[in-house]
Amino acid sequence: MAYRSKAVSLSEAAELVAESLGQESSREAEGQVPSRLRYGRLRREARYELIRALRDGAIAAEGEHIIASNDRFPSIEIRKVSRVWWAQAVVEPPRHINLWKPGHIYVMWSGGGALVIGPGCSPPPTGHVIDGATVVRRISPELETLVAIWPIAKLNRERMNHSAVAAADPGEAGKPGRQKEAWQIAFDILSDDALRPARGHGRLMTLARLVNAERTRRGRQHREDDTIRKWLEAGLRQWEAKHPDR
Repeated sequence: MAYRSKAVSLSEAAELVAESLGQESSREAEGQVPSRLRYGRLRREARYELIRALRDGAIAAEGEHIIASNDRFPSIEIRKVSRVWWAQAVVEPPRHINLWKPGHIYVMWSGGGALVIGPGCSPPPTGHVIDGATVVRRISPELETLVAIWPIAKLNRERMNHSAVAAADPGEAGKPGRQKEAWQIAFDILSDDALRPARGHGRLMTLARLVNAERTRRGRQHREDDTIRKWLEAGLRQWEAKHPDR
């Protein structure tokens, strides 16, 4: 999928907004709330702020729209995610799936982000379609607009450093894009509490396997898990140093 060069995944956009909100509230909140609890609150607030901006049209985003067909082989259209979707989006999925109302939408924050019409993550029954699609996945908001709305220079520099780490290794056939994509997948996984491997021995290899699985899902050429591990090692070390509680 060919997004514009200055774009980030939905989950990373939420991280950027959370960092911005954290900077704004750090003076009054520092020392009053445990860092882990405070970060959880900031992240939830950031997700609502981001969805509000997308719903109001302040930020544009593209995504893969999954279009149902009669032959059960859905097609994919790459286009802007409309306000119709955002206006109905539930930022956090409900605790109990059976409480969903037919046709309701929620945002999946893992990976590249997706809008799914409930209930559940599987394709909904016929008729649960909004704006012609049953699912919009790999949502990519514009980074430039995010920077304009939220002062996120600190985490933006971190992201640039991650890209630099990946690009520093030319990789096979002199194509650093493979390492850069692998780290972007890893960053999305590390940003998600549900997917992030626990700290300790074996974390790097577990992360490498998750990244490799996502690369395979995207149709990339197969690489050994150990190769992916080497691509991610420096970036993970830097990420852990910046996030000692995660």
